[in-house]
This record gives sequence, structure tokens and C-alpha cells, in this order.
Amino acid sequence: QVRTWVVQAIAADDSLLFAMWMQERVQETVDALRVLAAPDHAEAAIAILYKKYAEAGLARAREQLRVLVVEDDPLWQDIHATRLGRRYGSVIMVADGTEALQHLDEVDAIVSDLEVPGLNGLELFQRVQQRHPGMPFALVSGHPSRSVWDAFTDLVSSQGVNLQGAVFNVFEKGTDDYEAVYGLIDRAVGEAQPGADRGMANERAADAPPAPSMSGRASL
Repeated sequence: QVRTWVVQAIAADDSLLFAMWMQERVQETVDALRVLAAPDHAEAAIAILYKKYAEAGLARAREQLRVLVVEDDPLWQDIHATRLGRRYGSVIMVADGTEALQHLDEVDAIVSDLEVPGLNGLELFQRVQQRHPGMPFALVSGHPSRSVWDAFTDLVSSQGVNLQGAVFNVFEKGTDDYEAVYGLIDRAVGEAQPGADRGMANERAADAPPAPSMSGRASL
């Protein structure tokens, strides 16, 4: 009778049942499904469980990530601290690109404004690629994304920036979706695991096309 309820709860996407799933009863639950439910029903329910298991694993991994924010505007410091702080394990805030260099070995991803004292955002990205190729880097700017991509292309051409494995994108303040920033930072989850490969090349970084329009979604 209990196992029948388990099957029904899984099929209903029940969060209480998922707690049982996470308590090392994975195989027992899957076996119960395959014995007590019709094959199609069982496989669909198992798929729900695996999805929930993966989502929970990613959430736990995100809670361990350390994000460096380089921003000198107090308003945007507060915005980044709030939005990143509720998703990731820790947020280090600095107001100077040169100061940010002192923290590169302590973090998993970076969110930087373009125009900050010391090294600007593009110069900082260049240094990051030298020391930690592939560290996710979100460049946030009040300038139109196309103009920032043009500046990025000029930097790559003139300085010979190493783009191998680059995980980089440009986000326009007040226009782009903060969920997209989360998506870029979340790519650090894999490399936070022992032995994981950092080679997550961002196809946009190689040829620097204009940033996509994200109108109609929650603004950055």
C-alpha cells in the first residue's frame, strides 16, 4: 500500500516523495515504479524523478559557487549583491578592476561593469583569460551591447586575447534578462567539481556578434 502511494506521488510530481528519493532510496523507488505501475506510466514517473534529482544537484552546486562582482556604482552593487546572493554561496564585491586581480584565485565566476576604476571590464577579462581560461565572465554595461562587442573585437584583434575555452557574454543594464547572467555563471558548476574540464567555449566570444535582444523579459 505504501509503495502504491509512492507511485502515485511520483506521478503527481510530489515534493514530499522527492525528499524520500533524495534519502538514498533511489533504487527502491525505481523498482517499485516498475513493479507496480504500467510501463509507460513508470518510465514517465522515473523521468520526473531524474529531472528533480538533477535540479537539486545543480542547486546544491550553485550554493558552493563564489562570484566576484566588480562594480563602482552603489545602486548596482546592491542589485548584484541581492540577485546573486540569493542564488550563490558567496559574493565578493570590489569597486576597482585592479583590486579584482587579488581575488581571481578565490572565485568561480565574475560579473564586471565595463567602466570601473583601474582595469576596465575588458582589460580585466583579458587578465582572467591569462590566469583562469574559461572562468565565466559576465560583462555588464550601460552602453549598447553592440558597441561593447565592437570594443571587445578591437581588443581581441589588437592584443591577441586568448579565447580558448572562453565563457563570456555582454549584458546591457536595463535591457537584458538577469536570468541570462545566471545561465552564464551556472556554467561554472561543472568546473567546480574535482577533475572537471573548464573548456566550455562560448561560441559568441570567438566572433563577437551583437548581443541578442531579450526584450519582454525581466530586466537586468
